[in-house]
Amino acid sequence: MLSFESEARMFETVRRLGGFGAEPVPTENPYWATHGALAFPDPDGRQVVLVPRPEF
Repeated sequence: MLSFESEARMFETVRRLGGFGAEPVPTENPYWATHGALAFPDPDGRQVVLVPRPEF
């Protein structure tokens, strides 16, 4: 999980990932989707979850 200071910062990273051809996938845990997070697959088949704001 990577948390960002704001949604704008997260979407800046999402835009950059899209430039490399990365596409978001459904989150394995629905909790993240309900909190505005996006998931991307990593090369090992796991998910990297981008969270728009710190959860803690």
